[in-house]
Formats: sequence, structure tokens, C-alpha cells
Amino acid sequence: MEKILSLAFERRHMKNGYRVPGVLLLLGAIVGFILYRIGAFGALLRQAELGTKDDWNRLGASPHGAERYPPQGMTVSGESLLITNHWNGAKSGLYRVDPETGDILAQALMPSEARHTSGLTWDGEWLWALDHESNYLYKLDAEATFEAGQAVVERRFDTGLRGASGLTLLEVSGEEFFAVSDFLWTIETTPSLPVGSARTYIVPRERLERGGSVRQAARLSYPNGGYSQGLTWDGTYLYESLNNFGTDRIEVRDVSEALGRDDADDIERVGSFEGPAGRIEDLGTDGERLWTTDEGTYDLYRLDSFGRIRESFSR
Repeated sequence: MEKILSLAFERRHMKNGYRVPGVLLLLGAIVGFILYRIGAFGALLRQAELGTKDDWNRLGASPHGAERYPPQGMTVSGESLLITNHWNGAKSGLYRVDPETGDILAQALMPSEARHTSGLTWDGEWLWALDHESNYLYKLDAEATFEAGQAVVERRFDTGLRGASGLTLLEVSGEEFFAVSDFLWTIETTPSLPVGSARTYIVPRERLERGGSVRQAARLSYPNGGYSQGLTWDGTYLYESLNNFGTDRIEVRDVSEALGRDDADDIERVGSFEGPAGRIEDLGTDGERLWTTDEGTYDLYRLDSFGRIRESFSR
């Protein structure tokens, strides 16, 4: 919800010489949002098929959760979790965290323009970070970053999105892809209204690193229903965390066959299961366990039964 409010709150807007008060823009955004969501297959009302809410273990506060800094991005890197938060829109922090206890092992700051870093993924050498505020994708040297206490940026890419949110790296048939989710704002309007079809894009890594926007470089995309908060990949399925009314859910999709055929119609929705609370964020997995955070409770959670849940989708 913080993401949509940050986009909707503008004091005034100039168009054709007329000044439109910010409150009217906000009301228009709210009305547009309601109308759009009604037509988006009831995404906010959809409930998960598997009731796993009580299976999650609360590990403790997310990084600086006690100061009420909302957690955002997450990925697994070796024996650690990497997690970002935002300091209520002022800046974003990056943390190396113990996956068993939630203790902070190292920390650094993201670049100054990256004030809402919402997605992370680790490729074994580089840390990739997606920022919702700047809409940039950053390629970071993680070790140098933690040593310096400040992001060491190898490259920066403009995604061309209006609401960049989730990020993960996947490998299918020897080719690497980034999955990048757009929170709500695929279609640009003036003034900004939530009338687009929020989508998740699957982009060949090589093509993205050559330059060009996410939408231009994407091989496939699918509508995610809006409020996509995070993505992760376990080697078989793509997992996407989505906010909805009540307990949030995690959607499971099989994208391998679709990528092999270059046909988005072959993307298979496998199922869904419950998150631990009502405002979950990004996801991270080591293949056997799944982690997430929640920006409503400011907590870090782990799902130890993830392997069993994953196998249930394979039957």
C-alpha cells in the first residue's frame, strides 16, 4: 500500500495550463484503482488454496524493525539472507542476516536515489537490486559493499517501468533470465492513475545487460493481478508474493515450457499457498525452506515445510 500512496500523492499537476489539486489526483487514483481492481478477476479477494499461515515460524524482527523501517527485498546468498528495508522513504539499507536467528551480520546503504529497494537476487557472483523509487536495476559487488558500508555499483540499468517491485534470477535449459514484476503501473497515464495491467516480465539476462527497457527486452510476460511484492525461483517453479485482503498468498507458476516455446499462453499457474500475515514482501529460498518478511508486523518469517509444500504441487 505504501507504494501506491507514494505514487498517488502529488501536491499538484500541470496539464494544458490547468492546475489540478493533489487531493483530486488522489481521489481520482482511488476511484481508478477500485474500478481497475473490480475488473482484475477479483485478485485482491482471491484466497490461497493451501492454508499454510500457521506453518510459518517467526524468527524475530526484520532489520531495524523495532524502529519501524519497513522490510522490502530478500534473497539467499550462500549461508546468509540478504534483506533490504527503506527508512520511511529517506533511504534504503542492505543487510546480511543470519537465516536461523535473523541477527544482522553486516549492513550498508543503497545509492542515494534508491530509497525503496524492493527486490533482490543473487547470481553467485553479483547481487542484483531493484528499486521501486528510482526504477533502476543495480548490479552490486556485495562483498565490497558491506566492507565500504555503501553500495559499490558495477552497473545500473533503467528498467523503463513505473512501479518496479519483485526480482529473481532463473535458469531454464541453460539460459538465464530475470523475472521482474511491475507493481501496478504498466500503462502510463497523465495524471498517474492505476489503470494499467500490472505484469511480471521474464527477460533473458544477456538481452537486458545489452541495454533497453524490461518491457522491450522481455521474452514473455503475464498479468500478475497487481500488488506483486516479491519473486523467487527454486529451480522448478516461480513463486510470487501478492498482497490481498486478509492473509496474503504466494502464487506458484511453471514457466519452463512457456520459455522453451516462447509462448506466454503456456505459462501454467500451479497453485497458491498462504503467507504468514497480511503485508508480506519479497521471498527467498534455499530450495528446502522459504523466507519472507512482513511490513505490517516488521518481522522475519521462515517456512520449514516448504519442501513438502513444493512436492505437493509436483504430484
